[in-house]
Amino acid sequence: RWVRLDEEEIEVDSADRFLSFSACIKPTSLKALKEAGCINENAQEEETAISEFAQNDYSNSKFLQMTIIPTQWCNFTCRYCYQEHAAQRMQDEVCNSILRFLTKNLSDFDLLEVGCFGGEPLCALERICSMMRKISASCLIHKVSMFSTMATNGYLLTPDVFSRLYKAGVCNYQITLDGFAPVHDYFRHLRTGGGTFERIMENLLYIKNNTQYERANILIRINVSKKLLLSLSDFVRFLADRFGGDPRFFIDFQRIMDLGGTGIDTIQDEIIGEYDFGNYIRLAKSLHLGMNRYEALLRIGGNVCKAARKNAYVIDFDGSVKKCSAALEDEINRIGYLDTDGNMHLDQNKLSLWMQTFLPAECDYCEIYPLCYVKACPYNRIRIQDIACPKKNNLIQIGAICGKE
Repeated sequence: RWVRLDEEEIEVDSADRFLSFSACIKPTSLKALKEAGCINENAQEEETAISEFAQNDYSNSKFLQMTIIPTQWCNFTCRYCYQEHAAQRMQDEVCNSILRFLTKNLSDFDLLEVGCFGGEPLCALERICSMMRKISASCLIHKVSMFSTMATNGYLLTPDVFSRLYKAGVCNYQITLDGFAPVHDYFRHLRTGGGTFERIMENLLYIKNNTQYERANILIRINVSKKLLLSLSDFVRFLADRFGGDPRFFIDFQRIMDLGGTGIDTIQDEIIGEYDFGNYIRLAKSLHLGMNRYEALLRIGGNVCKAARKNAYVIDFDGSVKKCSAALEDEINRIGYLDTDGNMHLDQNKLSLWMQTFLPAECDYCEIYPLCYVKACPYNRIRIQDIACPKKNNLIQIGAICGKE
């Protein structure tokens, strides 16, 4: 861990001031911190080391990240969703282009991450299973390690579907629960109008109760609204009673945000704005709910957005290549396309906007600069000149995980 200190702060009696900046190293004195390499009194050496680490991290030429959108269609109509949910699905031609691209390029990489996104990706289940089997086989041939992820609403993740995906190599999931059934179903209901909470819980409990899925990792995301705040502590306890102590399950608190779309206009009074989730993180930790999400954010580079990484691409259902999965309709996000032979054609001018590196004056002496490298949200930087500083939230999370107020 890197800790920035001004000269006057390097005093034994000020150790507590920066213990909260490290989730893993808790020495009791500055001497221990210096010996551990956490403090470097030579500012130039520190700058060089951080710069080199950052460059190697987000420009890693051996790590390929591909987020595949087999469809933008969704079986839900969530009130805060920003997507348009076009009914088109990925055709064989695009699928084959992706596979040809990987066949041509996998030997250049050591690690491949394949993400499944939507819409609701499980609305294209057969496409996902078929592609994942072929991608896994290609990775074996090229001796490339692979892991896969999926962001799904969880409604269609029935025991049979989960088993099929697990066998195909899809083991890591993000699934959203926005509170108890009355609140969750208000925000996240079926396109036909029905509730979804009970079905999602049944699917999650199936995974929980079947320990043979030892490689499964389930991140339960909670989008917090004003409605949910009234019962959030009780909901955390509800989840802990069912998933606490199981190392496969983790938790993540997020607030509902206005990311566009028409539905959000109907629930503006439910948006809570900036909020300190520290007490809820501490509660979840005390009840043995997984903290992996927060621990990952607190690693060096943990707040760098995937879109800012060199070899990270979103492949939409039509074969267009994009950088950000949260701005699918913005033309600035469309950086290229895959042709039928599996060649990726990129607009270097657009791509350069996403890869720009700079250090604003206000970031120069930031205590947590190594967590984000000013790359927390390149889309916000491009569109609204906002660096999306994660400092406040990170300090809250660090304090909560370290057991500090």
